[in-house]
Amino acid sequence: MAKSKKHTQHLLIFLTVLVDLIGFGIVIPLLPLYAKEFDASLWQLGVLMALHSFMQFIFSPLLGKISDRVGRRPVLLISIAGNVVAYIVLASAGSLWVLFLARFLSGVSSANISTAQAYLADITAREKRAGAMGMIGAAFGLGFTLGPALAGGVLAMVNSSWAPQWLADMGSHAPFWAAALLSVVNLIWVSRSLPESLPKEKRQTSNAPMTLLPHHRFREVANLEGAWLMRLLAVYFFNVTAFSMMTMLFTLFTNSRFGFGQEENSWLFTLVGVVGVVIQGGMIRRIEPKVGAFKLAITGAVILTITLAAMPWTSNWTLLIAFTTLVAIGNSLVQPSLNTIASRFADEQSQGTALGLMASAGSLGRVVGPLLSGFLLSVDFGPGFGSVALWVSAGIAVIATVLLVTLGGERRSRHESGLIVD
Repeated sequence: MAKSKKHTQHLLIFLTVLVDLIGFGIVIPLLPLYAKEFDASLWQLGVLMALHSFMQFIFSPLLGKISDRVGRRPVLLISIAGNVVAYIVLASAGSLWVLFLARFLSGVSSANISTAQAYLADITAREKRAGAMGMIGAAFGLGFTLGPALAGGVLAMVNSSWAPQWLADMGSHAPFWAAALLSVVNLIWVSRSLPESLPKEKRQTSNAPMTLLPHHRFREVANLEGAWLMRLLAVYFFNVTAFSMMTMLFTLFTNSRFGFGQEENSWLFTLVGVVGVVIQGGMIRRIEPKVGAFKLAITGAVILTITLAAMPWTSNWTLLIAFTTLVAIGNSLVQPSLNTIASRFADEQSQGTALGLMASAGSLGRVVGPLLSGFLLSVDFGPGFGSVALWVSAGIAVIATVLLVTLGGERRSRHESGLIVD
């Protein structure tokens, strides 16, 4: 009976994170063109796209600490309710500053991932936690696949001749209302079905002040042979920055080059999600033991670099789909491989710290990438709109690749740490 109850709790947490990420996946391909309806400048669009990740970076450790003191359930409920409000604000926005408010709220609310992970740790035996945390990774993959697909499906219904008038009147706002509705459903089932996982006797009672500034992360690097890990973190940061630059400008690029609207771009982002699920969900587990995480990471970084550099010369739909697929393949190979390397580098007592630092580096990359894209999109020369930003993203991917190759020079001295790079 207890085992069945835990399975139910695992499923509920999985669905909670999945619905959060489906909502996020709905927004990403639509937001750039949606913001253009409010005459957002390119640099404002960069800030708008970066704001969500910045709020996650700041508030994720804070929500985790709060949940250690008051329990997981209150934090999850409040954050899910926050997402409901954020999507309603986004769907009913009448000005650009309201869009910024919506992104601020969604970033703070979506910082509940750390609390969801803590919930899983509470109810899962230590030796089984890797599998439980894998559920969070699966939710990410499915969310980034189902979100854009749902957005495309909703927009297809809105634009169809048989759409009821109330749906047609929503126009481009309809997917955001769908995200709000999903979050309402999420809030209802969590409030009714998810019990507290952290008993009062196990909660923190410290009166130490909580801070938004995660200074401790930088101190933690020194405890993990900082020089080598800092270089690995730099690789991850530059890789995520390059990919997030492409993600931010992609919708505007396809709109300028091919006249693609929100619906067409939603299906392209769905393609990226499907490739990610196929590679990260199964293929990489079979390939990595034979090839090695290090070689897979280099392969992915090279594919990503070449494709980003070549994308400005996209001249037809066939090339666009091919380049989109290659970008997804490159990113799907390099990011999980880098996390594998970090995990094998750290000892058993430092797993959480090392992977947490990698997550923080990724969050910073998702802040810097859109900001840089927004600035560079105003520089227009070469084959067309977005060329400079794509070439700069390719240059940043080159930096990540070179740093990754140099790390290979130390592979012999790292075998005792369990780092497999061959």
